[in-house]
Amino acid sequence: MATLWDAGLIQYLAPVLVFILIFVIIYALLQKSKILGGVQKLDFIAALIVALLTLISENAASFVGTLSVWYVLITVAVVMMTLMISTGNVGEITEMPIGKSILLYVSVIVLMIVISSTFGPVFNPYSAGADPGWETLRTIFHPKVFGVVFIFLLATILINKLRE
Repeated sequence: MATLWDAGLIQYLAPVLVFILIFVIIYALLQKSKILGGVQKLDFIAALIVALLTLISENAASFVGTLSVWYVLITVAVVMMTLMISTGNVGEITEMPIGKSILLYVSVIVLMIVISSTFGPVFNPYSAGADPGWETLRTIFHPKVFGVVFIFLLATILINKLRE
């Protein structure tokens, strides 16, 4: 028997869920930081615009969808490890001196994996599925260009140190 998930219902709900996720996160950040003066109407409009712009970009929606799945899996894994190790207090892991850094490193690794899987054809000039419209970006992120920039940066730092 086919269920709603087998019929691909989640494929049609994914843009709505991504929109809601982006809207809520941006609105909460704007309300908390009070960048726009803490005015709820301005924060609402700004969050709405950012969420709508995210829906326009297919890569951005795919990035947010993939990243949210990974972070939910990490959160579930941390909660399960906490339940196995301790009395079930999730705060114990973040209160440990090494706990926050481990969570930060895992988050950065997951972010790198999702960026490379979502935007891989954009940054890789040798990819078979690379879009020809992204030539400039692929040229900027070419390994030879990165090498030259690294050498120039290193030379600039060394020259500044020698001048002191």
